[in-house]
Amino acid sequence: MGGLGVPRLTDVNDALLFKWAFRFRNEADTLWKKIVSCCHKARFRYYFLPCNSNVGGVWKTIVSTIDGLKSEGRPVVFNLKAEIGNGDLVRFWLDTWLCDDPLYLLFPNLYEMETKKFCSVSDRLCRVGQQWVIIRNHFVSPMTLICDQEFTVMEQKIGLLSSDRNTDRWRWTEGGNKDFNIQAIKCLLQKNTDSQQTDFVLKWVNWVPSKCNIMVWRAEMGRLAVKTELIKRNIHVGTLHCHMCEWGNDSVVHLFTACPVAQEVWSAIGSWCRIRPIIAFEVKDLLQIFKEVEGTNWGKVVVHGIIVIACWYIWRARNENVFQEKKSTGRIVIANIKRMSFFWCKHRSKFKDLSWDNWLEFPLYMLF
Repeated sequence: MGGLGVPRLTDVNDALLFKWAFRFRNEADTLWKKIVSCCHKARFRYYFLPCNSNVGGVWKTIVSTIDGLKSEGRPVVFNLKAEIGNGDLVRFWLDTWLCDDPLYLLFPNLYEMETKKFCSVSDRLCRVGQQWVIIRNHFVSPMTLICDQEFTVMEQKIGLLSSDRNTDRWRWTEGGNKDFNIQAIKCLLQKNTDSQQTDFVLKWVNWVPSKCNIMVWRAEMGRLAVKTELIKRNIHVGTLHCHMCEWGNDSVVHLFTACPVAQEVWSAIGSWCRIRPIIAFEVKDLLQIFKEVEGTNWGKVVVHGIIVIACWYIWRARNENVFQEKKSTGRIVIANIKRMSFFWCKHRSKFKDLSWDNWLEFPLYMLF
């Protein structure tokens, strides 16, 4: 979550709910399954789990959640693949059993011609020993050329299918692991998280107070209470303009990268730390500048901490402007950054003998 390596509670909850799908498909004669099947009886006419839309309750919520789960655009339920036993409880077209996707997606033209789209595997295949043979006379004749080609490919795949089981069984297939577990579901669901949360890992700065670290973490996710975010939540905020510069919208990106006050701050910090000019288009860019600092690892840590503190004081200046009508110039913000970064670095890091005059000149002087 937000680059901290903590799973989202939503993913954990969805993974726990998904276990009901696995249990429903694998447990044959349990009492709870009989009750659900009785209340939501649909004889294969459902997406993955039976659900009577006219019957409310917990099961309807579970089914709705599971049906909507996707990872990278692909339904999560496709990762539950059936191992055919007698074929009575597996749907021929709509379940995943022969390939990695349901047959209605792989052979759409044949599926379009199918008159009984909710049929089971045993309705369309005949078992001969341990092999399965497709029953051709169930399909509409004559077939078009493309349907005939699809049928040939499907027949070849079915010819490779063999089974010595008497009952159907469902297995988890993601990552080649056939053992279903909650952790596997959580890992899969996390792939569907917002790319800015999954690709970016926030580097926590120990010598900077937690309030600053948490603020930039929320800023990187776009979770600060700026006007553009508040209005998305139906909170009336009046005009959207930025109180710092009066011309841009009060958004996270504008506040930390485009606002003239912020640009003045980043220009001064770049010169002060003697690094390349700071040009950022989003908060993530600011929080990765330390990677380009040459020298020891402590040099990167100090620069990164200064960037975090700068974000904190830009945010604080904005709030003072909004709630106290106190105007802050870029020069005032820069002075606060230098003052407090010196104080925190001196008292919260190993550099206990920092000199204020040398710090004002160059904050990495102690490393040379």
